[in-house]
Amino acid sequence: MGNDADRCRRYLDGDDNGIVEVVDKYHEGLTLYLNSIVGNICVAEELMQESFVKWKPM
Repeated sequence: MGNDADRCRRYLDGDDNGIVEVVDKYHEGLTLYLNSIVGNICVAEELMQESFVKWKPM
């Protein structure tokens, strides 16, 4: 496994499993956090998905 920085580095180096591990680790917590803001679990799930689709570390 490794830490999040390692996962991000692997993703940037072309290993798609790096981002898969990040998503697996954070998707539930991010969805619940977003739900607390928008008050709609379906919208929160869509926002979570968009966050990871658009995310690419610098």
